[in-house]
Amino acid sequence: MNTKPIKLGIDSFTDSNSFGVVVPVNINQNLKNTMMTKTEAVKHFREFILPVVLKRYGNDKHAKRQAWAVYTDTLCRNKQITQLQYETWYTPDP
Repeated sequence: MNTKPIKLGIDSFTDSNSFGVVVPVNINQNLKNTMMTKTEAVKHFREFILPVVLKRYGNDKHAKRQAWAVYTDTLCRNKQITQLQYETWYTPDP
């Protein structure tokens, strides 16, 4: 899998996942040294990821759920959210 970093403002992204959407990499690291809240994660998801999913797949609920799952998995692996957050956060309504 070939990934390349893309700089957009203060956030760093990696363009790599099954949907071809950008996934945040250490988005909070530059802002504060704490875990991301669900409100922050949902806001970021709706602003950057959901529009790409909707453009590519329309209003497909499965695609939105899968994108959220990939997104939160990435946040968890990057230690931006805890394992408990990952396991208990459900897909937000668009």
